[in-house]
Amino acid sequence: MSNSALGWASAETPHAEDLTQETIGSLVLISSPCVAAPTARARMGRQVQLFEAGVDFLPFAPRASYCTSVVRRLTLNQMNDLQARLKKTSGYGQLTVRLTAQRLDMDGSPDVPSWLRSRQILQARRREQEKVLEAAMVEIMRGAESAAATAPLVRHNQCTCHLLIPRQAQDRFKSLIAKRAAAFSGIVRNLDVTGLWPPYAFSEITAATKQKDAA
Repeated sequence: MSNSALGWASAETPHAEDLTQETIGSLVLISSPCVAAPTARARMGRQVQLFEAGVDFLPFAPRASYCTSVVRRLTLNQMNDLQARLKKTSGYGQLTVRLTAQRLDMDGSPDVPSWLRSRQILQARRREQEKVLEAAMVEIMRGAESAAATAPLVRHNQCTCHLLIPRQAQDRFKSLIAKRAAAFSGIVRNLDVTGLWPPYAFSEITAATKQKDAA
């Protein structure tokens, strides 16, 4: 039976009774039978269960299934790098912050020239909105003082940022972010703060890792 890798830990954990734990050098590779976690949602569910049980581990992105035969080789080749990243994220979790601005739509135009002009105006307005939304996120995050943060990612009328914060500090961070976001109520239509999650955005799995076993 093939297994799907969930992530690396520094030691075996009693919270993974139905999972496979394989010691490779100074790391422990935690994996799940593929039949038990065949989808991204299922793999993420298992990872979140481990994280909420207090297990510190360096997770794979759940959207891809990595067979353990590939990951074993990778673990040996990148041992020092993996150890450093695991040490950096131990005791921390990921808080995801998403700002949503009002959606900008094009006014109806009766003829082609007017429609093209309206489209150009809309595109310019959207570009300006993206800049304003990103600036708002930067200001909101400025006072968060997290251990690390990803660069704001703006797509259409949403801006997303991930924070690496101490596990026990999530309530304080959520409250602080909500207070700072209130100052941008004229820009931000909705504030969505989720987590704590395993530190997906801070695992920094390299392109060399993203190989699927052909078997």
